[in-house]
Amino acid sequence: MDTGKLTPLEFCIIVTWMHGWTIRKIHLSLAKRHGKTEHAVRGIINKLPQRRQSVTRVERQTLLDGLKAARIDDGMLPADYFIAKPLASDQQKKAVIPTERKAKAQPIEAPAPDPKTRAGRREIKRRREEAERKERDAQEERARREAGHAPRGVDLAPLEYLYNEKMLSDPKERKEGEVAVRTNNAMRRYESGVRLRSMMESIYGSGVKSPDYESAGGGGGAGVVIHAVVAENIKNVAAIRSMVAAKLFVQLEQMLMYGMFVWQIPGADDPTAVMADIRCALDKVSQFLGMMPAERQAHDIPKRAEAKAVRASALSAREAIATAQREVK
Repeated sequence: MDTGKLTPLEFCIIVTWMHGWTIRKIHLSLAKRHGKTEHAVRGIINKLPQRRQSVTRVERQTLLDGLKAARIDDGMLPADYFIAKPLASDQQKKAVIPTERKAKAQPIEAPAPDPKTRAGRREIKRRREEAERKERDAQEERARREAGHAPRGVDLAPLEYLYNEKMLSDPKERKEGEVAVRTNNAMRRYESGVRLRSMMESIYGSGVKSPDYESAGGGGGAGVVIHAVVAENIKNVAAIRSMVAAKLFVQLEQMLMYGMFVWQIPGADDPTAVMADIRCALDKVSQFLGMMPAERQAHDIPKRAEAKAVRASALSAREAIATAQREVK
């Protein structure tokens, strides 16, 4: 080890460390009087090429002999400090005992019961009753969630909460051959609710100033003419309102725009009935948006507003307002 790059204090710290002292003892007995902290002592020790726990006592004695031959401490350290002492049990390197990791036991599948034997018929009956019990438990848990007894883990919008909890799908089952398949319309109803919410957000502006996607933001100023997209959404929402019962449309508006969990309102209708009405209303929205076939006649469903015609009417209204403003001036 090159001692030419060490100061006398660093030399003494390394010697006492290899001699067998602990960092705390070196700090209290030697380094503290020179203004060094325990962290500074640890940083000096880390300059060594090898850790003390990884070398033997003979190798430490060889290193101390080399330091003694090139000592720069001016006789500060006694001669017995250059003799390697055996380390205490807590200073020695602890042996790592390898442990065998047991393989995870794989569940053993039970063989199919034989219907020709009495035991096999009993096993078939037991499995059928077990499946029916699990299905009843799942339906009861679903009813509890719809009644508001299940706590929400995170604060979500009501529509996203219904989708995450799988409450937008029909609780009934339909038969396909000999297999009962649960009807799952959750994704279609969720997309219908998102599109209806986006249309409502675009038209529910101030009565004095309406949203205009072509104008720049900046706060105050005079009111602007309603954009063609907003006018199209106004007509679409009005058509959806005509398809849905008034009370049900109010529930949709409260759920989508104001974040109200309408099926959990105390004193309101039965939560299961409210959820059924919400699913039915979202189905009507899906019919209007063309996301599912209509159950009624085609002329009973209002047509969506044509963007081209709405844009032409909006432009004509804008020109009429501009002409009126010029005449006033």
